[in-house]
Amino acid sequence: MITNNRRVTLPVPVLIPVLFAAVLFGATACSDDGDGNSDGGDLPPGPLPCDALPIKTARAPRLLWSCQRQNFLEQLRASNHPQWQELISLADRTDTGNQIYGDNGGYAALAYQVTGDVKYATKGMNALIKDIGAFKKFDSNYTREFWTETAVLYDWMQGGATADQRKQVEDVLYGWYDQFIALDKNAPIRTTDTDQTTGNYFGIIATALATENNARSKELLANPFVGGYDATGSDLKTLRNAVKKYVSEWAVGGVWVESATYDVNTLQLLILGVEAVRTATGKDSYPEINGDQFYEQVVRSQMSQLTPDLLAEPKWSDVEDVRDPLLWRRYACLGVATGSLADSNKLRPMATQMTLDVKAASQAKKEPVYGWRYYFFFNPAAEVADWRKQPLSHYASGQGMVFAHDGYATSDSLFFAHLRRAPMGVDHETQQFGDFQLWRKGAWVMTRPLGYGGGAADPLAINGMVIAGLDGMQDRSTIGENAAADGSHVYFAGTNKGTRYAPPYFDPPPAFINESTRSFLYLPTTGRTADTIVVYDRVDAATPTKIDRYQGNDMALIKGAPKLKQWVFHTPTTPFQTATGFTWAASGQMAELTPLAPAMRDASTVDEHSLNWPANYPPETEKHYYTAISPKTAQQYDTFLNVLQFSDAAIAQKPARIASADNGMEGARVSRPGQGDAVALFSATAGTRVRSTEFSVSVNSTTDGFDLYVADLDPTKSWSADPGGDLHVDASGFGHTHVDGSGAVNITVKP
Repeated sequence: MITNNRRVTLPVPVLIPVLFAAVLFGATACSDDGDGNSDGGDLPPGPLPCDALPIKTARAPRLLWSCQRQNFLEQLRASNHPQWQELISLADRTDTGNQIYGDNGGYAALAYQVTGDVKYATKGMNALIKDIGAFKKFDSNYTREFWTETAVLYDWMQGGATADQRKQVEDVLYGWYDQFIALDKNAPIRTTDTDQTTGNYFGIIATALATENNARSKELLANPFVGGYDATGSDLKTLRNAVKKYVSEWAVGGVWVESATYDVNTLQLLILGVEAVRTATGKDSYPEINGDQFYEQVVRSQMSQLTPDLLAEPKWSDVEDVRDPLLWRRYACLGVATGSLADSNKLRPMATQMTLDVKAASQAKKEPVYGWRYYFFFNPAAEVADWRKQPLSHYASGQGMVFAHDGYATSDSLFFAHLRRAPMGVDHETQQFGDFQLWRKGAWVMTRPLGYGGGAADPLAINGMVIAGLDGMQDRSTIGENAAADGSHVYFAGTNKGTRYAPPYFDPPPAFINESTRSFLYLPTTGRTADTIVVYDRVDAATPTKIDRYQGNDMALIKGAPKLKQWVFHTPTTPFQTATGFTWAASGQMAELTPLAPAMRDASTVDEHSLNWPANYPPETEKHYYTAISPKTAQQYDTFLNVLQFSDAAIAQKPARIASADNGMEGARVSRPGQGDAVALFSATAGTRVRSTEFSVSVNSTTDGFDLYVADLDPTKSWSADPGGDLHVDASGFGHTHVDGSGAVNITVKP
């Protein structure tokens, strides 16, 4: 049970004066018939949400309401806080010609519970009945979003509703349930549709809790496909089990599973439902939330996804608004998640301040109000702290994402890398594997075409590795992530192989990728003069066979692929090829790619307007150029070593390839303006990525000392570099140290 929802019991000598004062000042204390519940005439009993505060309405709400939230709402009202002024203004507009778009009575319902003024219950019920009246026929898009909300608002406003109004609402709620079940008695909706599952599951459960006087309420809880409160497994067999699978497997790290556009809302639906059940039942039926742990992950992920100037975010999968960060949805999600953290949570003050800042940025853009949830969950008067003191990097392992900042000043950078997890089969999922993007000094300097499906979902649409025209296979996993607390480096790696299609698939084509491993090393400079991204790919793949057994779109991609292996990167303008690589202009900054392996290679640049992508998918504004680098000679195993550098001015000293004496390790020496060199090494050995034996390497350092980063080491052993010392190897086999010396430095790395 989250601590900020705990019940507070005052000793009798304290409680009596409090209740007397409440009556004296006009508040209506809840009546109690001895069962511990407050009664509202012919209404069903509802538990007292607070023993210390009198309830001002005829019936104590059961869903969501808590002492903590009633306290802060009372305090906002007493101080006439700007957020209270916003809320009461919106509530006053409810059920008038000036009602805000999308108002389903929530603002008035909140005002009713805080003020006790029945006029707000009347306004709210009128708005609610009008809203749901237009959707009496089950509409999964509507119920996904508003089923839980309708049950909650009905619970809050029952005390101010007539018997006829209560019947109208309950008829619609149970009508939805009947139509929902009628879709298919065994499985009315696909549990791979995660927002539909989350919204409709909690809508059914919240309906049962808000209408416990209804003879059918127990029927909803007993429905085997719904699954009741308690999960019986982590699978997709019931709605309840699916919620557990989403949270405990796919959404670890706080990033949901469908896309950058959809997820901010689904996370709100999840929190709304979980908190409604907890407050109504007093039980923790969702242990996968694990106290504050998951909510904190959600808050961290939301805080990490925005660029430091709060103007942009990395986008992935289906996105309709392309470059717009939709701050009105962001601050609502962040506010709901922040308000669900325990008061004592150390992250909460920073999250509170950031929510206020994001909301202010949204209001400056004159964006719409997202809904009443924010006003209920978020306390703007809570303790605040500088959100720029939060950790610089966040890893969402469930979806295979890293959001890495080098700082939170408006001119700082945000590096995003996505090594997509194994296929889930969920809506809006793409198979793209290995994307990366970089925001630097107010602009995207490394990005790719964004959009809703269509060409934006093609293998060629990301900064990735394209093999036989395809990308992600069934067997995908991350190897590990290592981010320095000071932001000086971020390492992230994952691997991809196996068959293209999950069983059962009749007569499947054989797997042709034995290994496709991608490793990132992101290196910003302390003086913000440059950002370096070292990308290393190990690819062991053969030409696909049984082409006729591939699905139509995949078959076309295979047949249209000019090369077996293509290392693809996107640029806003045509890149200029130089003796050492490629350069291009990126929002007034210098951008340069230095390919170091394979040694013999071909490259071709394509105007994306010439591709056979559907019109406006992605939008024309997203179509620019991509360049594909391929080995000149086809062979089964290749390594691709590429160094990208983005800087204020051209970097004179170009990256150089280095290799161990036995050629089993390969990497690059890179120069960083105003800072010592960096050396990155990766395993180049075909068939065996993990290095278990000693090796030596010679580095020609252009500075006095350099940072040494070594990946793919055996993590069961302790490793050292001579010179350099302990490599501090982590569980993924990545280690680093500092090496003194300049010019030719010979290093021995050994277990």
